[in-house]
Amino acid sequence: EGEQIAANGSHEARVFEALRTAVEGLTIQELETAIGDKNVVKIGQGRAFREKWISKTPDGKFKAAKESIKDTTKEQMQTIQSTKSYPDAKMLADLKKRKLVRTQKIISFNIQKGEKFALKIPEVATDLTADMIASGSWKSATFKGYNFKALGADQHPGALHPLNKVRSELRQIFFEMGFQEMPTDKFVESGFWNFDALFVPQQHPARDMQDTFYVSDPKEADMPRGEDSSDTADYKTYWDNVKDVHQDGKYSSIGYRYPWSGEESKKLVLRTHTTAIS
Repeated sequence: EGEQIAANGSHEARVFEALRTAVEGLTIQELETAIGDKNVVKIGQGRAFREKWISKTPDGKFKAAKESIKDTTKEQMQTIQSTKSYPDAKMLADLKKRKLVRTQKIISFNIQKGEKFALKIPEVATDLTADMIASGSWKSATFKGYNFKALGADQHPGALHPLNKVRSELRQIFFEMGFQEMPTDKFVESGFWNFDALFVPQQHPARDMQDTFYVSDPKEADMPRGEDSSDTADYKTYWDNVKDVHQDGKYSSIGYRYPWSGEESKKLVLRTHTTAIS
């Protein structure tokens, strides 16, 4: 539309020119026929009225109100068409509002030779090699500078071992099922809870099936007891029952039939399994 205005004039100017030659004025239909474009008449007559270029007669015809006009819009469009710019920002905004022009951002670069201009890219050495030292070529070589601000590659310092990863996944499954993890930080246990309560015989290879290490200081644990003194009798009964099952058998068991030693049972050992604290 802007290009058409630059070539043929603005809509309001075309309406004025059509009415200027019609001394008695024209009806809207006659004006549309004279110009040949209803859209030009529709837009042009409104702006022509605002500019007071035309008037309306009592019988409803349109008539030119001036002898001549200056088509500023056409001149503006021709200027923009030739220079691709316009100095008056306010007028340019009005033309954009009328959708006669659109702005376009153009980025240009000015390229010129710099101090290090060369037709060939010079070869630079990145490392000092043994061959360069031996031949002496390092003296005339150009080395690439170090960029101490460059970010290094991402480091992955550690990861779960595949077995520990599976263990962690299974552990999480049990947590989600509602299980609670019991404390396992009691690393020293008495032989009573580690072996005797589980009916592992004393002085027998069964106690060496795993890595078994006895503690030298202190050598012995106290008698089994609960946190509450009222449980002392129950723990004494349990101690006696374990002793009886080992020596003579009990609860449908014939036992191991050997003299069970309380001193051996109280020896301290590095816990060999988790069952002892469960």
